This record gives sequence, structure tokens and C-alpha cells, in this order.
Amino acid sequence: MVGTPLQGPKDVENRGWPPPQLNARELPARLYIHAGAETDPDAPDWAYPAGDRAALPHKCVLGYVTLFAATHGWHPSIWADPDESPQKITWHWWLRNQVPFPRPVPMRGWQGLWTPRETQQAEARQILAAVEAAAQAIAGTPR
Repeated sequence: MVGTPLQGPKDVENRGWPPPQLNARELPARLYIHAGAETDPDAPDWAYPAGDRAALPHKCVLGYVTLFAATHGWHPSIWADPDESPQKITWHWWLRNQVPFPRPVPMRGWQGLWTPRETQQAEARQILAAVEAAAQAIAGTPR
């Protein structure tokens, strides 16, 4: 559910693989949240802003979260799916610092983790700079 990590309390993303950053020891890492081309028909209404599936934009980056750890097995979050069997491991990607963009950045996405093309990054960088400047102003400390 693409928007859920940016709506506040979701602190875990469940995946069938460890994040590549974990193996490369590159944590914490920023993960941009991308809304795909279609709405998930099986997702519950609470996963969408105000319960309105039509309110969630498509084919754009909505913001980012910080991935700071990943584990498998038990996790205390209500968002963590338990491992189903020894043959199927569920990795819990631990998230924090959810930063929604003030407006979506139109961008084509791909399955899995991916890096935006250079031509797609300019607008995202401008929005990100504005978001980070606002965060610094609120916190009162430079980064």
C-alpha cells in the first residue's frame, strides 16, 4: 500500500527479501515512495487518504521514508507480518522519518527498488530541497 508509509504510524514494510542497502551496510537509507499506475483493488479503504481510493494520485513519487534496519522473524510492530514457514522468510524493513511531498512528482516507476533517471530527478531535487529547508526551519537546526 503505497501511501501508508507516509500517513504516519506505519513503521515496517514487509518484503520477501532483505533490502540491498543492508548487505552493502548502507543504512540508514532514503526510500522514495512511488504510487504505481493502478490502485490495488484488494487494499482496505483505510490505506487511502480519507478512505478515498480516487484521492491517491498515480505514477508519481509521494515522498520518502528512512529505512534504518531490517530483520526477519518476530517484530513488535502491528504492521509486521509473521514468517509463514521456514521456507518463506518475511523481512521487516524498519521505517521512520516519513516525509510526504507537498505535491506529487510525476514519474514512471518500475517493479522493485529503482533509482529515477537523471531527467526525472530535477523536479524531485527541487521539492526535496524545499521540504528539507522547511524541516530545518521547524527544527531550528541546520543539517
